[in-house]
Amino acid sequence: MHAHGNNYGSIKNGIPDVLELTYINKDYFSQIPIKNTIPFPIEGLDYPNDLTKLDYKLDTYPFISNKSNGKINLINISLVLILLLIIIIGYYIVICL
Repeated sequence: MHAHGNNYGSIKNGIPDVLELTYINKDYFSQIPIKNTIPFPIEGLDYPNDLTKLDYKLDTYPFISNKSNGKINLINISLVLILLLIIIIGYYIVICL
């Protein structure tokens, strides 16, 4: 998906009132595409609708994803599960032995 903020409208909390969105049918992909990590607007592709104002910069969620593409989240979940297992084993040793 590609997003561009139409700068004729206003912007609140980093989200423009009017968004121009371009989608592509998921049937054209053989695998799930990676999440976007490039801020919008893209130079040479996007241009301000109102030439007297700067284009809106879309550089936060939901327009771009964490550069890790979710890997950090999986690592964090794994670490939490390991710590939980250690706590359960420690509890078992203290209580049961």
